[in-house]
Amino acid sequence: MVTLIREDQFQQCFELVISLWPADMKIKSSAEEDLYDPDSFGLSALYCDIYKRTLDFLEDMDCRMVHIVNYAVFQVARAKSRSMEAEFITRDSIDIQQVKAVLNNSLAWEVA
Repeated sequence: MVTLIREDQFQQCFELVISLWPADMKIKSSAEEDLYDPDSFGLSALYCDIYKRTLDFLEDMDCRMVHIVNYAVFQVARAKSRSMEAEFITRDSIDIQQVKAVLNNSLAWEVA
């Protein structure tokens, strides 16, 4: 069964997730995660931090929806990092249309 997310809900969740990514934070691109390089855990640590911080905002939003959008944002970030499109991944490099595509290509979520 596919869960539909209205476009306005998606936009609101996306903006919340991106706003919680510090504006000056840059994650170094890496084709592979190096277990001994603390920078390689940058995306994972930031994902977990944003995941926890969204709990403060969930009175007005569906928890699952915010977290699935957070997951999609970081799928886009991880793909950019592995493709080495840029030396660093920042919140400004995350394209909302790519995040929407991740959700629309999933088996469980779709932006309508």
